[in-house]
Amino acid sequence: MKSVYNVVRKLGMKPHVIGWENAHSPVLAEFVKNAKTVVEVGSFAGKSVIFMAQNAPEATFFCCDTWLAPGLQTPGVPRDPFGAPMLYEQFLVNIIDAGIESRVTPIRQNSTAGLKMLADAGTQADLVYIDGGHAYAECYIDLIYTLPILAPGAVIIGDDCNDQFPGVYQACRLFADQEGFLLEVHDMKAILRRPA
Repeated sequence: MKSVYNVVRKLGMKPHVIGWENAHSPVLAEFVKNAKTVVEVGSFAGKSVIFMAQNAPEATFFCCDTWLAPGLQTPGVPRDPFGAPMLYEQFLVNIIDAGIESRVTPIRQNSTAGLKMLADAGTQADLVYIDGGHAYAECYIDLIYTLPILAPGAVIIGDDCNDQFPGVYQACRLFADQEGFLLEVHDMKAILRRPA
């Protein structure tokens, strides 16, 4: 079976990392540094996983996204013959350019399907980074679907927990209350952990 990375190399696309407005998060760097297995929900062009990989050089990453990005700006990303942004291919090129393709497995599915696939495969994540849909229901469903893949002591971090996206905090608060997790918010990140 050919690697998706080998296939995309033939396209001749240039690296172009966009997105993730709160890049270089000290909170995320702190939590990812000891992780061995990381699951990311919502990867866009790869900026956040590249940052995490730089801060966790031994970790492996599973990146779940459709890479369809409806309604999101994709400046500078090439378009296919039908006019759609080639965001998936751009993600792969960016991962290759960062030199981390051996540690990053893309899962081209919506979040619920991707998380279920990981659960069915027995994946146990030390860190789950959620930056997919920012509406209350989307975020809450993503949180619920992380439960089967959490390793003992795992941390869930929800991105964009701020006034612009109130649904993220609301979903994290409900999830924490229902599932017995502790919730803290720092650096626009919702940090969810089970009590020791």
